[in-house]
Amino acid sequence: MHTFERILAKSHAGDYSHKCEVAGQLRKYESIRAQNLRARRYVDVAYIEGYMNGLMYLIADDEGHAQLPFYFIYGLDGQPATLTEYKKALRTPGITHNRAKALADRIVREKLGPGDDVHHTPFLTWEGESE
Repeated sequence: MHTFERILAKSHAGDYSHKCEVAGQLRKYESIRAQNLRARRYVDVAYIEGYMNGLMYLIADDEGHAQLPFYFIYGLDGQPATLTEYKKALRTPGITHNRAKALADRIVREKLGPGDDVHHTPFLTWEGESE
């Protein structure tokens, strides 16, 4: 969602008008993702994965669009594209990332009420900054 909002907001600047520019942004986000993973900022990593999927959607063809995942599970190669696949993957033993799962469990237990959804802010904390 945030990827598409930013693309629309910056459309006048041409930041997304060429595949090479978008590919460069993807490379930067891959580096940011790696930094956040090393820092164990698992919520940010999941957000970055989704943001990168939005950038990929922009430059992909129809076949590429169909390959982009709608869900994200730490520790799973090949992310699920449907809710059925997602539910099945969650029941598969041994695929989850224990620290990321513990964080998700804590967020659900301590911060969410009935019917609440988790939403990430449209910005990230950079390595070296306080959270």
